[in-house]
Amino acid sequence: MGIEMDESYDQIAKDVQQQVTITSLSIIKDKVVEGFVQNFAIKIALSSVEIFFGRVEVLIDDKVFSAYSPLDFTSLYQRSYIANVTVKIPIPFAGYVFKAEARAILENKIISSKSINIFVNEDGLIEKTNKPLYQNSQNFANENLEGCGIEFRNKVKCTRYNKHFGPVFNGKLKMQDYKGLSDLVNNGIISPDEKQIIIAMSENEANLDGINAYDNQIVTVGAMQKTVTPDGYGELPIQIWEFKEEYPEMYKKMLENCGWTVSEETEGKTPLYRMYYNNVTGKRLFNFLREGCDSTTYGKFIKCIPLESLINLCNNKEFQAKQIVDFITRLNASLEKIPTGYKHKINKFVKSKLGKATVLDHDVNRPAHVKKYFGTALDMLMAKTPAITKDPAQWGENHETYEAALLDIYGPLRGQKLKGSKGMTDGAGRYKKLKTKL
Repeated sequence: MGIEMDESYDQIAKDVQQQVTITSLSIIKDKVVEGFVQNFAIKIALSSVEIFFGRVEVLIDDKVFSAYSPLDFTSLYQRSYIANVTVKIPIPFAGYVFKAEARAILENKIISSKSINIFVNEDGLIEKTNKPLYQNSQNFANENLEGCGIEFRNKVKCTRYNKHFGPVFNGKLKMQDYKGLSDLVNNGIISPDEKQIIIAMSENEANLDGINAYDNQIVTVGAMQKTVTPDGYGELPIQIWEFKEEYPEMYKKMLENCGWTVSEETEGKTPLYRMYYNNVTGKRLFNFLREGCDSTTYGKFIKCIPLESLINLCNNKEFQAKQIVDFITRLNASLEKIPTGYKHKINKFVKSKLGKATVLDHDVNRPAHVKKYFGTALDMLMAKTPAITKDPAQWGENHETYEAALLDIYGPLRGQKLKGSKGMTDGAGRYKKLKTKL
């Protein structure tokens, strides 16, 4: 690289021989690239040099990330010094090519410089490469690949939840508008009653293609608002893993090729599933998805490439069908819970579509509260109805009446604060909507 220098530095430049070699890479457990180490040897032939600085720079989107290492020549006989310089990159770059530059700087003047392109492969190892450099692109995803949702570019908005900013795509696809709903009924995958419950609940839940990353979860996706938790786990990774097992080619095209992956961890008895975006998860991914969304972009459309591929996934008919089926699976699981203080499952107390929908509505939003709140509602019903028993099998011909009274207590109660538990948002209003529908 040609560098202009004052005449007084000409001889120094001639005497400096610089060799750049990549020796190691700093990686954390989940393969997030922290930075890289450059070793460069500077041979000095001038006894007058006391302090020398080595600097390594990495250029990303016209931003320079660099690190310095002081080289202290205390001996007149020392002719070389190897400096280990670690550049900390604040964003992950596995799978991309960047320009690395090592410079020798004396008294703030560059006296020697060498540039190379570096590539971080899928195993997290740095290689020299002749591949083209990564181009400027917010979120640096595989933005032009087919199936990655580029058609949703600049359709994501920056919003705010309490004091936190984050991207959101509200979507347009209601569960009741899913074109394959009747097919699921005709094929015996869901029942007519379950179809009605889904349609009624669609008013309370998000759209099939609704996605956001503005609260305390990394990202929230779909009608059931399945999330990736702050450490990368949660219900969404499980759903994505199942989708991967059922439709491996679609998973590769719509997720893996676009930067999203899910891994199975089998260290314990129960497998855990974790989501990554370009090998990044946890706090780094949480912050990364929110880049470019702040007070200056609030209310405006922003470029958020990682969410584009998730929006595209949610528009896939197979994934939509999976969301519906998972809804029914969740319904049955919620009705299997045993209320606090009682021996019988909720499905013994609740027989109506309204009752089932109300329990599911609670379980989707506050799953850990269902047992406690349903048990408390039963306690309140028992207190005001002396003739009733704790065994729903003995309710007999009064079952419909008792259940209706129970639901009128339980529905609004879900939104109230009980000891140690904060109620769900608008429990009474959501119940009223369900009651109107069912």
